[in-house]
Amino acid sequence: MLNLISDAWIPVLRADGTVDEIAPWQITESYLENPIVKLNDIRPDFNGALIQFLIGLFQTVLDLEDLDDWEDLFDSPPSVDDLKRMTLDLTPAFHIYNPTGPSFMQDFEDISDKGASNSIQISLMDYYQSFFNKSDRIKAICPKCAAKSLLTLQLNAPEGGQGHRTSMRGAGPLTTIIEGPDLWKTVCTNLLTQEEFNYQRLTPVLDAKIFPWLGKTLVSKDDIKTTPEHVHPLHMYWSTPRRIRLQFEDCHDYFCDLCGIACSQISKNYFMLKHGFKYDLWLHSLSPYRQDDKNAFYSVNGKVGRISYPNWMGLVFSKKDKYNQISPAKVVSNYFKYLNTQKYYPVNPVSIWVFGYHIINNIKPKEWIESRIPLIKIQSNYTYEFEKFISHSISASLEVLGNTKTSIRKALYGVSKEKKWSFSSQADSYKSENSKLFFLNLSNQFLQDTEFQFYETLKYLQEILEMDDREDRESKIVNLKIKWLRTLSKSSLLLFDKTTESKLLDTLSTRPKEVLQARKELIMFNNSKQIKDILDLPIETKMPKTEVGI
Repeated sequence: MLNLISDAWIPVLRADGTVDEIAPWQITESYLENPIVKLNDIRPDFNGALIQFLIGLFQTVLDLEDLDDWEDLFDSPPSVDDLKRMTLDLTPAFHIYNPTGPSFMQDFEDISDKGASNSIQISLMDYYQSFFNKSDRIKAICPKCAAKSLLTLQLNAPEGGQGHRTSMRGAGPLTTIIEGPDLWKTVCTNLLTQEEFNYQRLTPVLDAKIFPWLGKTLVSKDDIKTTPEHVHPLHMYWSTPRRIRLQFEDCHDYFCDLCGIACSQISKNYFMLKHGFKYDLWLHSLSPYRQDDKNAFYSVNGKVGRISYPNWMGLVFSKKDKYNQISPAKVVSNYFKYLNTQKYYPVNPVSIWVFGYHIINNIKPKEWIESRIPLIKIQSNYTYEFEKFISHSISASLEVLGNTKTSIRKALYGVSKEKKWSFSSQADSYKSENSKLFFLNLSNQFLQDTEFQFYETLKYLQEILEMDDREDRESKIVNLKIKWLRTLSKSSLLLFDKTTESKLLDTLSTRPKEVLQARKELIMFNNSKQIKDILDLPIETKMPKTEVGI
């Protein structure tokens, strides 16, 4: 039966485009000639779980006392033989099925006589929505897919009914990974030293304080909680809120309903029992957190819609309002901290990989969210000006987006508010078109249209801030803000024209006066004093003319 340390089960893509499958210790195989560049599972949520598995595994086995040890991982990646030797001792804890001993991320006890039996398809996070597979067609899966499904569920678990616990980070947490140019460097960039993590290594590492399935579950029936004080800090990578035991049976060349690969063992069902670990007071190193005015922390959850540049504040830099403060994941804040204290960074990160499930009412996954946010280096003495510029630019973008949607409502229906409409003959179409999905798509389109220019603006800002002439620098920053506003205004009008023209043609309606008036007001809104104040532009600044349209 599959062992997640010794056997190959992780699908990857190499630099030359070759598809491969590796054991974890093979991550540096052919590193100089043909390195592994990324994970390559058929399901995006499995890729998200696998990168966390690899980070957790090497955080556990590598002895990183300080930054010198950490930098050595980049300068001299361990050989395959070294990594195999480091991980070999963990083999007993990573059997996906072991009838006489511990099984990976499963309950220490045999719960088959106590727990409810469930079809294996229910272990998939998207069971109710079928984002990636038609769930009703999944009757049996191979051990490799069962391991990935179990890992994904334990890391993201929503509420599963009374007594079935959510993940350590709550239902549907966002995960942020700093991506390097290859898989090994991506993993290493997200590791913490013992100094940063504030922990001491356990010897031996095979301990239930790290791997909870090696001992009895701390049953939470009486609301007993598991906090960082009860276990080892590395437990955060191996949390098991759900009490589960997978069941397997032998077969002859069955083709897995998920990956389509022939296998000799399959899983059709699993047992689940209530009151697994109930986690509290944890701050996971791979997730951003929101701190409320009562000093309570909550992991940032996935929200409906695409992750775009307005999410920069909170995911890359801290964001604060009168109710909350959102702070980046520890691995992200450590990256910028390192940049500001060291002469160089040992690898050139590509982006921040952001992903997670949007879960409705903490119960039902609605969609999978995934995006990549470019990383831009900035010197510490310019961080304040950089963050201020970003905050103003994002606020201006959201203001123009709001103006655009308001004008589209007025053009099509004669109203600016969602709750009312003026033309009863169009009431039914207004209700459907004014659904959240319709305006969500408008928002996504606007952000997509302006996203590239936003990051280009930040690159120019980086160059400007490093100029010696302060007076010239301030003048160029003003011009950069005006250029950004011109981009927003142009995209706003293009979206307005495209939407109103297509919708009016679809409904065979003609409202030229209303469209022209709404368009005129949109131009006025987007060049108003309010926008100028948001961008913190000088009062005497002349607003840009928008060269679009009729």
